[in-house]
Amino acid sequence: MKNYLLFLLLIILSCNLKELESPGALVPPTADQDPKLPQITIQVAGHNRAIHLQTFGNPNNPPVFVLHGGPGGDFRLLLPLKALADDFYVVMWDSRGAGLSERVTKEELSIESFDEEVAQVKAAIAPYKKIVLIGHSFGAAVEVRYTARHPEKVQQLIMIEPGKLNYAADAKSNGGAVNFLDGQDFFWQNEILTSSDHAAADYKAIDLLPYSARNWTCDGSVVTNYPFWRFGAYHYYIVQKNMWHQPKDYNWTAGIENFKGKISMVCGSCGALGEDFQKKANLPLFPGINPHVIPNAGHLSLFTNYAIQTVDTIKSLLK
Repeated sequence: MKNYLLFLLLIILSCNLKELESPGALVPPTADQDPKLPQITIQVAGHNRAIHLQTFGNPNNPPVFVLHGGPGGDFRLLLPLKALADDFYVVMWDSRGAGLSERVTKEELSIESFDEEVAQVKAAIAPYKKIVLIGHSFGAAVEVRYTARHPEKVQQLIMIEPGKLNYAADAKSNGGAVNFLDGQDFFWQNEILTSSDHAAADYKAIDLLPYSARNWTCDGSVVTNYPFWRFGAYHYYIVQKNMWHQPKDYNWTAGIENFKGKISMVCGSCGALGEDFQKKANLPLFPGINPHVIPNAGHLSLFTNYAIQTVDTIKSLLK
């Protein structure tokens, strides 16, 4: 009888492990795992990858590309910006390896690859039009770098609380860095991560993000309304390492003086990346630009508690 019960227990445990390893068991499946997700396939760094992408509005309207934060985040937080679709063709996507987009290898997550990613989405969605770029957090750094290198392809640039764009700037902030990966280098040295490896890491990240994002708030409280589908933990880890290995004087804005279009900054009045930080670290890089400040808003609450004010501000900037 004991042997039978032990055998039965092993069968149950085996079934549970198989269920946990199946796509969608711990976290939502990615675009390559779920064909029902809105998506396109782009080629970046020599690989075809399925990215979770949604569009809003009339494709004949001027295109607005919205770049989410992170690294590792997704565009769910920024969905209030679909209100711009009355006058624009709004395009949002999860970056490769993040959100609900296909997971990728570390070789595909170089800083340069993000330029290529924006270029490939543009080639697929708006090949012959100039685009408006709106970027939040890390997405703001990506859009600035892309614009500096392709000024003829961009109509207007709106930055929303980027991190430190010039590494030599005299400003200290970890930008709400996620610390759940500290001390786990031994795990990430594995060259090949399975889908279940990614799912387990992403699940852990989702559990800890509300606590690690506290310095993005105005009062240091735990973030209880952080809207996202899925965090890309490996994406975060590799991109952060690549950023750490850049020269101490690395500048995301190098070449931005070649862009002659309108550049704007939107930020909250408080939090680690709010008005004070932007005035000290980033605004000196853009002479003559004054921040458009949302009172009482932090890095995330710009799009949760204060979404109406943020969207109205951006609408006014687009006019």
